[in-house]
Amino acid sequence: MNKTHEQETKEPIGFDGKLNKAFSDINTQIQQHIDKTFCNTNNIRWMAESLLKDGYLKISNIVPDSVKRVFHEDVRSLLSQFAKRRDIHIEVYW
Repeated sequence: MNKTHEQETKEPIGFDGKLNKAFSDINTQIQQHIDKTFCNTNNIRWMAESLLKDGYLKISNIVPDSVKRVFHEDVRSLLSQFAKRRDIHIEVYW
């Protein structure tokens, strides 16, 4: 019978972002970007007024472009390695 890592070590398998330097760096970049971009009186006032007026707030710039580029490159790499095309043909009756 095969035992899982958790059964063998009695330790749960998990992710600790503090131990992962890449994750920690990205998290720091995002936090610094949020502090610089969103945490000033003018931006907070504008966002509050926009939310009240429109009922929603578009925050597409919450993640800095540098982090978006890293994820984009990583996703492209994974897709090129592992993606498979699957054509689905569905018969249509008129």
